[in-house]
Amino acid sequence: MNVRTYEFESVGGADLSIQDSNIDRSFVSDERNIQITAENLGGGTYTVLYRVPRGSVFIEHVSGATSSDCVVLAGKGAPIIEALKITFQNTVGNPKIILNAWVRGI
Repeated sequence: MNVRTYEFESVGGADLSIQDSNIDRSFVSDERNIQITAENLGGGTYTVLYRVPRGSVFIEHVSGATSSDCVVLAGKGAPIIEALKITFQNTVGNPKIILNAWVRGI
């Protein structure tokens, strides 16, 4: 299994938008399994939202995740996504998101 790891830092807890334009692969045509963890939350939480291909709204997947949580969008039942949005609640400093992605098997 070929896993790609991406890291994104949020300055001051600003929302993060993760899509094809800021990674080197396409969520839609290549990597469909995703695992998300966060560091440097300062006791705060984060929410993971996704947008389906050609969709116009983000759909909430998990809210209230902490630095002890691992958020997963993977497997046969996972939605196909075009973009992710990570929002932060009550964080201090610059939270960091670690995203692991790999190709979904048949």
